[in-house]
Amino acid sequence: MIEGGDPLGGYAVPRPLFGGWLDASLESEIVRPRATVWGMTAKTLDVPAFNDLDRSSGDIAGLELAFTPETGTLSPQVAKLRAVHLTANKAALYVECSNELLNDAPMFAENLGAAITRALSFGLDREFLFGAGAGAPLGALVAPCTVAVNRTTANTVKYADLLAMFARLAASSVSKSVWIAHPSTIPQLGALSLAVGTGGSAIPVMSQTDGSFTILSRPVLFS
Repeated sequence: MIEGGDPLGGYAVPRPLFGGWLDASLESEIVRPRATVWGMTAKTLDVPAFNDLDRSSGDIAGLELAFTPETGTLSPQVAKLRAVHLTANKAALYVECSNELLNDAPMFAENLGAAITRALSFGLDREFLFGAGAGAPLGALVAPCTVAVNRTTANTVKYADLLAMFARLAASSVSKSVWIAHPSTIPQLGALSLAVGTGGSAIPVMSQTDGSFTILSRPVLFS
């Protein structure tokens, strides 16, 4: 009889349960670390801002640079404001477990807390990007104000698409912008390159340094 075969003796050898847990860490939050966060003590909150959404007339929030001689006069300008209306919504993760499980399973409470934290991180990013807006956040990628750029080829990522998207980015936002991409786009993004003459090597569109990726100098975050 041997323990290598269950019917031959293996059933008599107890299976130990290791106290640790094997969980791959989900991606860190993408949106919230880059957002401005206001604490709310009531159901709603109005945040004032300058109305600089439309600059087509040459001014920013009603303010425009004017030149005048040394002894000339200036006409007073009136800045335009807008209000950002915030409404608080409740979000929760609710889990039930028995006292026996908490007491008997090694480090169960700590590992359950870690799993809840990862679910919270993943759920917040999902809502901030794709939320429907009914009693919850309105996702940045599905909101009516979202700027969409049509692909040059269906279901394919082209360098021209990336340039077209980058061109629609507000110039003042370039230094704070990031690309957010699904991991399934990595083969196409990694294969994009720019040809250089007849004697040069192709230049990759997406570059990487120490595991960090960039396109057009801006970080690429895979989610």
